[in-house]
Amino acid sequence: LRRKNSNSTMFVATPADGDGILDLRDLILRYNGVEHPITNVTFTQTIFRSNDPVVTFYASHVTKIETYTFIENNILKNIILTKSSPSIGQSWIRYQNDTKKIEKISITPGPKSLPYQAYYNMPYLNCDISGLVPKDCTKLESMCLADNGNLTGKLLLTNLKTWPGQVFYNQSIVSSIKDIEIHSYNLTGIPQGGLRGLQKATNIVVHMPGLKKVNSIAYHDLTKL
Repeated sequence: LRRKNSNSTMFVATPADGDGILDLRDLILRYNGVEHPITNVTFTQTIFRSNDPVVTFYASHVTKIETYTFIENNILKNIILTKSSPSIGQSWIRYQNDTKKIEKISITPGPKSLPYQAYYNMPYLNCDISGLVPKDCTKLESMCLADNGNLTGKLLLTNLKTWPGQVFYNQSIVSSIKDIEIHSYNLTGIPQGGLRGLQKATNIVVHMPGLKKVNSIAYHDLTKL
């Protein structure tokens, strides 16, 4: 294996020593003298477990991230995935204690669906929300954006088709999302607790031509509007 535009051969392994950077972008497999770009990358369950000394992780062409890929990893701080629109398993980053050091996640173009607890319980997360949720994401699951740290920028969804309750709901950490714009041409209602937990939101726009029902506590916690 080697990186594109690099002449050096590499063996893929976590960096036990050094700067803690694992870079798997634009890998090329050389076989029988022929180079094959790797364009379909899957990360399986527990592949980056707690004892992996990776601080910053880069990869490209990621198509799938399974449940618990980064389980109990208290060292990892940055995840940057480029040329990637992966399907993501629920709780792909999972902790069993209060040491949660993830500071930045960027996935571009980004996932089209966010599973249960996709970005849940990350109090030190400090990045632009557009790197977590692309505007063409069509499906959100419960708690996928709950209990996270300092998210900046605007959450823009241009054609949301699945919107359950408690997407933003928090129990211990005030949501930092301030600017939200949601467009939906399939849904007919705002779910129970659909906007709950957005204590810091100062601007919320919901464009839903077929709106027929606003469920109970849909607007709960919206104290800054």
